[in-house]
Amino acid sequence: MSASNQEEVCRVVGELLDLAKADTAFADLFLGRARELMILELTEEQHAALSGLDDEVAGLTNQVASAMETEDWPQVRELTSRLTALKRTVSERAEIRGLASRLYGFDDILVDPFSPGIAALAGVPERELPSFRDAAVKRLERLRGADPGWADLYEARRQALSALQLASASALEEGAPTKSVAGLRARAQKALAEGDLAQLEQLSTQIMEAESREGTAGGPGGARGGAGHAEGPTGDLTEPFAREVTERAGKLGLTPQRIESTYEQIRAKYRPAWRPTLSDASGNTVRLAVTVPSDASEAVRDTLGMIMNRAFVTSAGTRYMPWFVAEDMLVEDFDDPPADASPTSPLLDALGLPGRKGLSRKRIEKALRELGAAVVKGLGLDPRTHRIACIPIDAYTRLGAKRGWGKQETWTHFDGFMVSKERKLMALVGGDARFGGLNDLVAVGADYDSDRLFARFALVQRRRFATW
Repeated sequence: MSASNQEEVCRVVGELLDLAKADTAFADLFLGRARELMILELTEEQHAALSGLDDEVAGLTNQVASAMETEDWPQVRELTSRLTALKRTVSERAEIRGLASRLYGFDDILVDPFSPGIAALAGVPERELPSFRDAAVKRLERLRGADPGWADLYEARRQALSALQLASASALEEGAPTKSVAGLRARAQKALAEGDLAQLEQLSTQIMEAESREGTAGGPGGARGGAGHAEGPTGDLTEPFAREVTERAGKLGLTPQRIESTYEQIRAKYRPAWRPTLSDASGNTVRLAVTVPSDASEAVRDTLGMIMNRAFVTSAGTRYMPWFVAEDMLVEDFDDPPADASPTSPLLDALGLPGRKGLSRKRIEKALRELGAAVVKGLGLDPRTHRIACIPIDAYTRLGAKRGWGKQETWTHFDGFMVSKERKLMALVGGDARFGGLNDLVAVGADYDSDRLFARFALVQRRRFATW
């Protein structure tokens, strides 16, 4: 692709911006590539300068009107000439300015429409998911040809999306008979809406049987539709880092951590089971059903209550499911800071963050989206397989038990968001000693930037966020 061809750059950038909303697990890479291309035509500083032209046009227009009132025709001619040239510039760069505004001003919290139970939150009706997926596949095919330098990633994501199993629009039509899991769920939804509880009970049994046959239980790489469910990962995420990677990571304040699997212990103690729970407000959702031991603390009960009754979304926009498997990651392992301290590190500088405290989640996610991939590359890792994120809840809890975290009156930013009753995305934080320490979990506004909040980052495998 010729970077000097503004029309072609605009076309590719537009495709990438739209693709980010369909394949949210890789949205940061798509948006990063869009920035690389856009900068060749219009930098963020140049875009800001062009945005000021609108005010200049308005000012010159007023000056022309004033000159006409005083019948200063030489001044009218001069101002009109300048105004004409200025408007021509504004008009000629209208398309690229519009794209640059979308790109440089991007601060959306994305939601993966294909993750189980959250299609409605992403703004895509379930019956439109097949066509939405197909459009994304075609977009990736076009990008593969237009941007050959990234063809391997586009092809990999094209294959992943093409393999995604979804119910067809016809199968979701009212009364359409089908034995597929998605079709059965559609019929169950209809039965619920009509108050046919007898049929709903029968369909629930059929759904569980069909799920067992089709092997739709979750885990990295499993294919499932927008109203799927997850049984929890059965593999692991262990992949030791090379010595040179850990040496570079150490200079940023990141240390390698092996988290051992707690899958069997969790199953034995809480007996968790993932099953779809029907809701007439937002369609099929996913809820965790657990048996809570009688000796569980109040903080544990509160946290489990949140997980059981609210949908959680990762920073990659995918549905969050607690991980209990073994995993290797790079983590900022400093002690939790007291309320009046704020540890610094070269990692914060690399992410363009002024400090660790008083940061809103929107600001953090913007920094990770724009500079996180460069940090991963600097470590000698591939951003397609690893990414930087706020430390995930389950990793904080498991590591924190050994590190002594959760003993300060401060909140730690956790990766992801909770969906409120009003369908708003609230940033996950926790770890405050006053409210349960390690087991403390609350949700705050994405713009909330209290000094009692601090960021702790981790480098994790990108497939940790995969739901399909």
